[in-house]
Amino acid sequence: MFFVKDELTVQSYNLYSNAIGGVKLQVLQEDVERARDILTELGYIKDEPIKSDLLTQIDQKKSSIPFFKSISAANGIILLTVIFVITITTLLYFIFRPSLYDILTSNSWCVDKIYYKSTLIGPKTTGIFIKMTTDRNGEADCDEQMSFDKNHRITLPGVNSNSVVGQWQEGDDIIITVNSFENIFAGTYKVDISNNLVTLKSKTTVIYAHRDDYRMPMSF
Repeated sequence: MFFVKDELTVQSYNLYSNAIGGVKLQVLQEDVERARDILTELGYIKDEPIKSDLLTQIDQKKSSIPFFKSISAANGIILLTVIFVITITTLLYFIFRPSLYDILTSNSWCVDKIYYKSTLIGPKTTGIFIKMTTDRNGEADCDEQMSFDKNHRITLPGVNSNSVVGQWQEGDDIIITVNSFENIFAGTYKVDISNNLVTLKSKTTVIYAHRDDYRMPMSF
C-alpha cells in the first residue's frame, strides 16, 4: 500500500515543486526497504548512504553523552555555544589580565593601617613635607601613600618617622627590603588585591591600603 502526496499539486502548479519539496511517495513502515529497493532498481534513487543534516549529526553525537541525551539538537547547539563563549572569555581574561607588577606600578596606594605583630602602629609619617589631596568629590585626604616604582623602588609611610624607602621584587609574592625599620617592613609579603583594595601580609606585618583615586595635589 502506498500514497503519492502532492502529485496533483505539482502537475497543476509546476513552480510549486521546490517550495513544497516535490512529489512524495509514502509507504507503510514495513514496506520502506522494499520500496527503496524498487526505486533504486528503477534508477529513481542511487544506492548511496543518506547524509544526515547538521542537526541530525549533532543529535547523533550528543546521544553518546549522558548529560546531553535529554536535550534537543537545537538546545544542544545553544548550550555548546554558551559553553564555548564562556571558555574563550575565561581564557582571554587569564591571558590579558594585568600582572601583579602592572597593578602595583600603575597605581599609587593610600595606606589606611599598618599592623606589626597584631598591634596598630601607623601610618604616622612625619617631616616637613606634607602632601594634601582631595578625592574626586572633594572629600577625604590621602596623606599616607605607598608607591611601587617600575624600577623596583618602593616608598612606604613612616612610623613616627619620615617615609621609608627600599626595593621590591615580584613573584607569586613580593619581597621588600628597606633602608630603615627592617624589623617592621622587610620580608616576603602575600598580596591580596580586591577591587580598589590591596593587602600586604608578611609573618609580622600587615599593610592595608586602597587605590589612590585622589587629585588636586598641593605641596608645602
